Amino acid sequence: MILTPRTIGRAVVGLACGLLLTLAGCADDEPVKRMSPYKNIGLRPVPEFLKDTILERADIKNAEYAVVSGYGLVVNLAGTGGNMGVPSTVREYMLDELGRHGFGQATSDDFYRRLKPERVLDDPQKRTAIVTVLGLIPPGARKGQSIDLIVEALPDSETTSLARGQLYQTNLRIGGANPFNPRGSVNIWAIGYGDVLVNPIHLMAPSATPPSGTAQASLRTGTVLGSAVVTEDRPIMLGLRTPELRLSRSIQERVRLAFPPTNADASIKAQALDEGIVNLYVPTEFGGDWEHFAGVVTHLYLNASSEFKSAKAMELAKAAQQPGAPLLDITYCFEGLGPQAIPELKNLYGHASPDVSYAAARAGAYVGDGSAQQTLLRMAQQEGHPFQLDAVKTLGGLPQSMRIERLLGALVESSNAAVRLEAYRVLAKYSRQGVVYSEKVKGAFYLDMVPCEGPPLIYASRVGAPRIAIFGKNPTLKVPMMFTALDATLTIHSAEQDPRAVKIVWREPGGASPVTVALSSPSLRELVLRLGGAGDDGLRFSYADIVGLLQKMSAREQVAGAFVLQEAPRLRGGSDEAPIIPDRGQPK
Repeated sequence: MILTPRTIGRAVVGLACGLLLTLAGCADDEPVKRMSPYKNIGLRPVPEFLKDTILERADIKNAEYAVVSGYGLVVNLAGTGGNMGVPSTVREYMLDELGRHGFGQATSDDFYRRLKPERVLDDPQKRTAIVTVLGLIPPGARKGQSIDLIVEALPDSETTSLARGQLYQTNLRIGGANPFNPRGSVNIWAIGYGDVLVNPIHLMAPSATPPSGTAQASLRTGTVLGSAVVTEDRPIMLGLRTPELRLSRSIQERVRLAFPPTNADASIKAQALDEGIVNLYVPTEFGGDWEHFAGVVTHLYLNASSEFKSAKAMELAKAAQQPGAPLLDITYCFEGLGPQAIPELKNLYGHASPDVSYAAARAGAYVGDGSAQQTLLRMAQQEGHPFQLDAVKTLGGLPQSMRIERLLGALVESSNAAVRLEAYRVLAKYSRQGVVYSEKVKGAFYLDMVPCEGPPLIYASRVGAPRIAIFGKNPTLKVPMMFTALDATLTIHSAEQDPRAVKIVWREPGGASPVTVALSSPSLRELVLRLGGAGDDGLRFSYADIVGLLQKMSAREQVAGAFVLQEAPRLRGGSDEAPIIPDRGQPK
């Protein structure tokens, strides 16, 4: 066939007609449907007042503490370390890590270039110890959030004590502390380093009495307070009970409406991944309290109209006064309604039932009602009130303000030590120097002065940032006095010429000349500052040492005021029971 414009036109028309017929035939075929990986388990049975809430339609997931771990190196030990008996795989891993950080490398400065990794691990003076490092990442943890670490000498190592050591920078992964695969997974979930705190009670024991049993195990285990940083957001998840993309997106928008971006936290708080999962990100205003945030989110009503909120507030007020009412659920519902719930909440602040009164005041305070804050303060000040301590914690969970600071400031005068300490713990987080006056001692710990009329009290933390708090009007040592500790290498005694003056004498082990420091007064604040190295006079005791000394002085009644040591952190379940964070593989 000869190709001419006419024949070419006919061919094109024929091809087009054939294509149209093919497409018409395809239109009759059934479209391919994607199989959803989620099961439809139906709505959750809920009371009438919880109808149309997210709780009815979704379950909270990824709401367990996740274990991350790794092998690290504790340095600057006083001859109590040693790495004999360490598994060869772990030793090789640590040699690689030291090399990666510049030890023995030509590209490092002179000090690190001369310090070979093998020399660090095989130190004849036993100043280093390979340890397992364990961290618990809470649900909803945000990138940059601080967590505590637990360090422990390896089971068969010769390390006898981790006291006064410092943990070298350690990467924490999923399954990182596995002797068969020390490198763990690819992703790093936290990075930590810092001073190791062991139990101060055992730290003060004389060296002539070798530790055994519980004491020995305690010295081989320590914590690193608040020095590890989470490197990635770990969202809480909402798993839809009736998977549907439209519903997933509706929940996303409802949460975003309730928690819009702010100047302090511009991130989104909800992200629908697909028809079955919505990720939740805890706002910074919740201070890491993921349970509170998850409680409010799940009790949000999908209907956010003003008319609905007013009617629902009346319904909730009636439900709260019924015998055996689920008050926590009702409180979260009130909080999700926002300021429009305040008129109904006000009517419940003075309810005869303390349960109802507290639940209403709690919700009212969180939605911004000042009278609710005053109600909580009265509860906190009332000795024997069943919600006295809860009221303090609620006040502490509110956004920082001068008003809240004044309310909590009145509570450090309480005769109830638990109330005083809870109010202090909240105030210590404030950046302003108001009720609590904070100073950081040589970058190692905080010294907080809490001037108040209440009885003197000394408090030391074992969770979060290392802090020593002194309550009262300049508490002092009880003079005249004579106090010795640390195998008599440390002496604190009254000056002969002036019984009101105090001297600190420190004899460095090894025969060096003793360091003598004279205090201008028996002030407890000055003693802590000098021991911590604030005077640049040769003294530099660790946080754990100072806590142990204060505890021992208090036991001998040589300081004014009782001593309270915060309860040691406990792991929530074993690592075998902890959930595994899915490893996403090598980042691209």
